[in-house]
Amino acid sequence: MRYRTVVWLLAALAAGACAGEQATADVVELFPIVQDGKWGYINKAGTIVIEPQHECAWDFTEGLARVQVNKRRGFIDKTGKMVVEPKYGMAWAFSEGLAAVFVGGQVWGDFMNLRGSGAWGYIDRTGKLVIRADFAKAGDFHEGFAATYKGDKWGFTDKDGKWAPLHGPGCRPGDFSQGLAAVSDGGKTPKWGYVNSEVKMVIETRFAGAGPFSEGLAAIAVAEETVTKDDKGTEKKTTVAKWGFMDKTGNIVIQPQFGNAGVFSDGLAGVQIKDNKWGCINKEGKVAIEPQFDFVAPFSEGKARVVSGGKHGFIDKTGRLVIEPKFQLAWDFSNGLARVETEGKQAYLDKSGNCIWPPKR
Repeated sequence: MRYRTVVWLLAALAAGACAGEQATADVVELFPIVQDGKWGYINKAGTIVIEPQHECAWDFTEGLARVQVNKRRGFIDKTGKMVVEPKYGMAWAFSEGLAAVFVGGQVWGDFMNLRGSGAWGYIDRTGKLVIRADFAKAGDFHEGFAATYKGDKWGFTDKDGKWAPLHGPGCRPGDFSQGLAAVSDGGKTPKWGYVNSEVKMVIETRFAGAGPFSEGLAAIAVAEETVTKDDKGTEKKTTVAKWGFMDKTGNIVIQPQFGNAGVFSDGLAGVQIKDNKWGCINKEGKVAIEPQFDFVAPFSEGKARVVSGGKHGFIDKTGRLVIEPKFQLAWDFSNGLARVETEGKQAYLDKSGNCIWPPKR
């Protein structure tokens, strides 16, 4: 059996490609762009304010942005000044004042299974290493804790560098959200539950999948087994995961019935409802947007990214398409703009679908 578990995926995907993140605090309204193979930044009007000069560049988070120079990563401020020298083989964005950096070696492997000849630690905004490089894997900080891995165990690190391991090898954690974090039991077919900020289990590991809390609810999955017979009468057992939502006490408030589920945002959550199509439900579990898309992302700034026929577009909270699905890739709206990509060429759109970058000539 193989179930979709949503808890670690978001951070990894965000870290794996240039400009794949969104600002969380100290908003800087600059946006990464690539021109002639070099990365720089534009403002909301589409004017270049930091000249393209870097091998790669990411969104500003907490006032700083990662850039890559000579295959090493550092951080710049909104003027383009390098405030943390590019000396790290890998680095994540700043979160709650700290950034994970890979110290002492080069990273190889895919971004879901990073490894290398060094180790991960955390720097502050001045570039000072404040949590020593002691981890084989390290995530962003959420609510004062970061998921980290050393030895043969996952655990959580606080901002003082204190590490609290989970109870056994193979146990995987998600990020803290609204005081709780999803963790697995490390089994061959893992079961998921939730720990509190003391890393104590408060919701037992009984789910086939678990997501982060948002607006008081979290997506959880239960395993359902069905038995069918072929023409010769031979029975075949199939196990599938059905997704629903629970509250922070562990009570299921929307019964598991969906093929897949996202997180609540603006009172709506994307779910896979019928014929593998996605729509949205409200917190009462009622369909608010009919299933018609291949995927629905969480709402951001009143718009949700959708996929239809392999193309990306955007809907509003009524389900109306406000930007037609015609892009090969798209990112959520942030600071009024959304990045899109078609045939390897990137652009930025405003909420009306007008192209801000590249400038019209």
